[in-house]
Amino acid sequence: MEKANIIGINYEPSDTIEKQGKKKDVDKYIKSGYYVKEHRNGYWVLNKPARLIVTLADSSCQRVVNMKNDVCYFYKQQRISEKLVYKFRNDINNGIITIFIDEYGNCLLS
Repeated sequence: MEKANIIGINYEPSDTIEKQGKKKDVDKYIKSGYYVKEHRNGYWVLNKPARLIVTLADSSCQRVVNMKNDVCYFYKQQRISEKLVYKFRNDINNGIITIFIDEYGNCLLS
C-alpha cells in the first residue's frame, strides 16, 4: 500500500432527461454515460448517476477513480451530495483522510 497524492476532485451531479423519438435519437446520450430508466412507445427516460471523480497519483502512474461509493461508505451516507463532497475535500486538505493505493490499483480511504 502506498499513499496517493490527490491531483483533483470533480463532482458530477446526477441528471435525468426525457426524450421523444427512436433509439438512434438517444444513442448519443447513452454513449455519454446515461442509461435507459424507462422506455415505451418512443418515450425515453434517461438517467445519469452522480459521480465523484478523483485523480490520484502514486510513484508508478496516475489513476482516475470514481470514489462515490467509497466516500458514501466512509461517511455512512446513502447518497453523495455537494455538501458531502465539500466535507470530503476539507477532510483531505486537513489531513483527516488519507487515500492509499495497492499494487492492483485498488483504493482505500483511512
